[in-house]
Amino acid sequence: MTAVWDSWRVPPGSSSESGGTDPMAHANGESAGPALSVGDRRRRWVVAALALGGAIGVAGAVALVLTSDHDTDKAFQIVAAGAVVAPSFMGTGLFAWWRRPQNHTRLLMYAVGATFLLSALKDSNAPAAFGLGLALSNLFIAVVAHLLVAFPTGRLVGRVERRLVGVFYASAVVLSVAPVLFKRSCGCTTPEPRNVFLVAEAPAIATALELVAAIGLIVASVAVAVLLVRRWRGSSGAQRRIIAPVLWTGAALVAALSLLVLLQLTGAPKAAQNVMTVISAATIAAVPFAFLAGLLRMRYTRADIVGDLVGRLQSTGPSIREAIATALGDPSLQLMYWRAHRNIRTRGRPAGAIAGRG
Repeated sequence: MTAVWDSWRVPPGSSSESGGTDPMAHANGESAGPALSVGDRRRRWVVAALALGGAIGVAGAVALVLTSDHDTDKAFQIVAAGAVVAPSFMGTGLFAWWRRPQNHTRLLMYAVGATFLLSALKDSNAPAAFGLGLALSNLFIAVVAHLLVAFPTGRLVGRVERRLVGVFYASAVVLSVAPVLFKRSCGCTTPEPRNVFLVAEAPAIATALELVAAIGLIVASVAVAVLLVRRWRGSSGAQRRIIAPVLWTGAALVAALSLLVLLQLTGAPKAAQNVMTVISAATIAAVPFAFLAGLLRMRYTRADIVGDLVGRLQSTGPSIREAIATALGDPSLQLMYWRAHRNIRTRGRPAGAIAGRG
């Protein structure tokens, strides 16, 4: 398999992902240790502020659960919001923020944890906070889908990906907001705080909107699964090692959440809903660590690769192709040479043009 290693690279202009070390110093075993740049110092303050904000958010969510008059499963809520899901996403997001500041995945990982905490507002005894929590309770599902589609760069590429994620956001918002606007009671807890956001008592409208939104979520979930599989099949061996943890846990999460929504809308037995809720929570808890594993497998910056490559080329063992392939972590790589005014050649034979080369 011919592989051109050009994907998921550090953006031009950044000497490394964590602060600009000299590749030759890495190669010669020297300690580079330059003074922190303005960007590094700013990043420290941002990470510290977000960590503090996350800790306050988790503490607030736990306090809402403990003081709630209508939450009948406080232990599960505390574990989910305060001990596992939200801290895992926010913590791994901050770690990625520090280690890979150029990668936008860090923002989405933190956002998943933050939006998950917002759903804890539905445990509040205050009617306004309770209604807001219901309206935001499914938003984190859309952010998780956004994270899956945008991995590993953290950016959406092309209209298909942007529209797909847009369907997730629209469906998740409608699914949560419709009953708040058109149902006097959500029927989700007892006793239930008064619905201060009620526009009209029209449960038929709410049910119709919920059904449309649920169908949108399920269709979009299938599309995400197809997208991830196509991305897997089109990746090289080294790239597959990066996206493998994300692919399988992400696909399992999307399937579990879609099935949970379907069970809730169809009025399935409470026992079945509870089982799927536990499965979904366990899958959600595994997702941030899968993303972290993928990010850590993207371990080489340009400086690291050059340093490792120089060290290998100084030895008499491997060929140039083997040294480059080992440094990049892609054993399928083929070495191509550029000859002036002619096509790229490999092993003396013409090769196909590389995308982006004229």
